[in-house]
Amino acid sequence: MNRQAPKQLPTTDDDELLHVANKFADFFHAKILTISKDLDQMKATIMNVYSDTSQTDCQSQLSNFKLVSCEELASLIKGSSLKSCQLDPVPALVLR
Repeated sequence: MNRQAPKQLPTTDDDELLHVANKFADFFHAKILTISKDLDQMKATIMNVYSDTSQTDCQSQLSNFKLVSCEELASLIKGSSLKSCQLDPVPALVLR
């Protein structure tokens, strides 16, 4: 029959296995640190965007509001595109 032998892990001494395991752990530890650093930089960038926009002088006022029914609101949300931005408080896909 066309049976293949089961695959086996390579045999080696304990020191080499430990070295390979440590290299594997070091790689993923460095990867996690890089991702964490990148996220911190993104957060700082977003915070700068928010701080820059909060310091502008606005000459407009929202003084008149119209009540909106649940049906109108649902229609507006469903009719909107699924585009999202890092500054969105809720991603469009979740909002829908």
